[in-house]
This record gives sequence, C-alpha cells and structure tokens, in this order.
Amino acid sequence: MLNRSVGARTSTVLLLLSTLLSTFASNAAERTVVAEPLKPGPFAVGSSNFTLNDNRVSQLGSEGLNSEQLMRGIDHNSSLRYVDELLLHRDAAFSFTLQVPNDNKLYGASAGSQLAYKGIVLYPTAGENTRADYTFFTGSTLPHMQDETQGPLFASEGDRYPLIVYSHGSGEFPRSTQLEFLKTLASHGYVVLAVFHGDNRFGDTEGRKFNLRPLTVKTALDTLLADSRFSAHIDETRIGGMGESFGGATMMALLGGKKVNPDVQSVIANDLIETTVDTRLVAAATIVPFMGQSLPVGKYAFFGAGGAGAASIDRPFMANSSPSDDVADYSLVQDA
Repeated sequence: MLNRSVGARTSTVLLLLSTLLSTFASNAAERTVVAEPLKPGPFAVGSSNFTLNDNRVSQLGSEGLNSEQLMRGIDHNSSLRYVDELLLHRDAAFSFTLQVPNDNKLYGASAGSQLAYKGIVLYPTAGENTRADYTFFTGSTLPHMQDETQGPLFASEGDRYPLIVYSHGSGEFPRSTQLEFLKTLASHGYVVLAVFHGDNRFGDTEGRKFNLRPLTVKTALDTLLADSRFSAHIDETRIGGMGESFGGATMMALLGGKKVNPDVQSVIANDLIETTVDTRLVAAATIVPFMGQSLPVGKYAFFGAGGAGAASIDRPFMANSSPSDDVADYSLVQDA
C-alpha cells in the first residue's frame, strides 16, 4: 500500500482519462498507445489557499513530531493529528468536516464521529492574475495562490471546466511531484481537487483506513460543488477520478467496486462490502492501483477472490500497472 512517484506514464493516463470523459466513447479493439510526456497547457494556473503557520511548524519538534507526519496524519499518544494544525488560515483553505456514519463494520472506531479534512484546488486562471506563488516546506509551489480574503479567479467567467478529483497513495499526501502533474492538468483546462487523506491516523489492519477514503472523496465533491465560487465554473457532467496505488483502489470503490476488509475473518470468508459509491464520476484512470498483495501464505485479494468485487462497476476504469510491481500485485489487477 505504498505511494508511487508520478512519471512519464502519467501522460498516458491523462490521454486515456480525456478519452473516457469525452462524449465519443467507443469499444475499439485493444491497442498500444504511445504518448509523449505531458507538457504544460495554454492556461495559467491558480490555487486555493494553503498557507502554513511557520510558528506552528517550528513548535512541532518539541512534541517529537514534524510537518510531514501531520501531512500524512498520525495517531500520536492516542490523539489523531492532521495537517489542519499546520495551516495559518484554516477557514480559507479547502476544508470540510466528515460526518462518519455510525457503521462499525465499515468505520470501526471512527463510526459516528467527525473528522477534519483539507485539500487543494487547482484551476485554469486568467493570464493577468498577479497573485503571488506560494512555496511550502516540501518545495511544492502553489501558483497564483488565493490569500485568506480572496476567491478563485478563473480564466473565463463564462466557461465551465471538467473536474478531476485526485486520490494519493496510502499514508502519503500530494507531494511536489504529484502537485506538478496536477498543475499541468489544470493548465490544460481542468479543475483539479486533491484531498489530504491523513491515512496514518488509522492502523494498517483497520478497515477504516481505506473505507473512509471513498466517503471522503464524495464529501469533498459535495463541498466543492456547494461552493458557487467554484461550481459556477465546473461542468458537473464531466467529473473524472484519478488515483495512485491506494488512491486507485479508492476510485474503483467509488465506481462501485466491493472490497474485503483486512481482518483475518473477512479475508477467509471473502466478505465483500460496498463502501461509498459516487455516480457523478463518469470514469477513472489510475496508476498502479492497489488490489491486493502477496502474503507469506496465499494472497490478500482486496476486491475479492478472482476480482469478484469489480463485477459491480458499470463505468470506465483504467488500471495502469506492471508485473514488476512488488507491492500492488499485478495478477490481482488482472483478475479485477
């Protein structure tokens, strides 16, 4: 369940995702697609606010913590810590509170609770946008970032743009490499929403570590589309998903895939469960989607034995994977 860096393969993902989002779907014969690395598009890119509180960042050391741990999320002394603590203007960032349903099988210790989430929104902006870029500790630059008083400034007030929601790998966050790619997508005329999942607040063997993810993405979309400053510029008929590793599995679940919790009883029984489905997603493209892994004895099939949990997916899903992957088992991707 490890995250991967986005490399040259992502240009193929964009090409296929664009095809899936188009209205000219076809059932063409299988083929090989060769694409050049994706280059910046014609639009300048703007971003939502994500200003870090430098004083708070420097104080973390006294607690034995660092900024990256909060970006990933961490259970520190039985307290769930998250990136929201690092932000100078928490209300100005893309934010929402997840109301977790009271379902113990899906959400374990989080059932019936509230969890904070943050994200970054990137979008095509006007060429004359003079807002300053912002760089934080990872080296990531948010271009033409809104300050705490500003709303988004789109390239055209009258146009609506397709939306891509991005889900990162397990225990990770949108790093510099991922953000550079997402900014490139925005420069081609996409609104891009990237959520910080904060996975490491939850244990690896807890079903909630994954099961909260599809619910989080759906709630993030609800929040973005309820904000007229953004929704007035989004074409809600063209919403696609993109994910890496655990994020790829997240997209599969949102399209209807049913998975098996990681506890021994569920694995033995091949107990398939539905997490959260979002019918607004018309397609998803993924890089090395996690669909299970080899164990000392046998395999853990994340979407069920023989990939049975994928049978309920009724929308286009692309998995860009490889037999050389030693984490996300390629044979399980093939099964699904």
